[in-house]
Amino acid sequence: MIRLSWALIGLAAGSALMLLSGCAGAMSQSDAMAYLVQAGQLSSDVALYRKHDWPADGYQISDSVLRADGKVLQTFDFAPWGSAEFGSDGGQMLEIGADGTVRVLETRDGGKPYDQFFVGRKCWNWSTLSPGTGWLVWKADVGPAPRAAIATLGDSADPNACPPLNRALTRYWSGIGMFPFRAGGANVDRMVQVIASEHYDHASITASVNMERMYFGRGWGLIAWEAWSKTRADGYRITERCPPIPWRDTPAADGYRLVDCRIWTNIVTQPEGSVWVVDQFGWPQ
Repeated sequence: MIRLSWALIGLAAGSALMLLSGCAGAMSQSDAMAYLVQAGQLSSDVALYRKHDWPADGYQISDSVLRADGKVLQTFDFAPWGSAEFGSDGGQMLEIGADGTVRVLETRDGGKPYDQFFVGRKCWNWSTLSPGTGWLVWKADVGPAPRAAIATLGDSADPNACPPLNRALTRYWSGIGMFPFRAGGANVDRMVQVIASEHYDHASITASVNMERMYFGRGWGLIAWEAWSKTRADGYRITERCPPIPWRDTPAADGYRLVDCRIWTNIVTQPEGSVWVVDQFGWPQ
């Protein structure tokens, strides 16, 4: 296997200095996929590189890959890396709808239930007299101006369940910003085209107490996750794990504090002869 140089990794990630048109119209499914998957990688491909988090010694790896069924898998892999350990490793599954809406379908982590499905689209929402939405990430109208939508969703260990649906504010926008990267033992800041998505725990910023924000880099897939709260304490080694990234100050004005994060921009090329493919990770089909 050819080891990727830092320059080739940047090229594989897709020309991040190209400006997003934003107002040119609805985002196509193929363009949306470019933000969800790293360098067009399939889950059955041999990985050329993997995205570790910060600090430099790292805690977790996240791969963003396209599955054969058209869904996107973004893994959360703790050491020992490259295998699935029940109760610790996890990830999330996303899909792009026919209308260009991106949704989180499922998460997996060490909590209970281990597999958590975000339901709603098959459930009737009596408050709006319409079907629920599920977990919204962004819609096809994403652009530089922040847009908002109210998601109606529930969570369940059963993907076909219809529990009472909750209302959750979703905010999303596109932009270009500087992110800290590391490759080959060197730190460098790089401009990345991103789509950012915020998910609040109630229907408004004021009523909410907690918020999660995800950053999807064009050509990189999921590159950052943040947890913000009005009540929680700071997470472990937060200053080392959460170097500055764009829009960090946005929710602070609304009374939120950054309490946890993952920034997967510590790029580690795979050794010669590596056979790591994400299909071996053991995600349920």
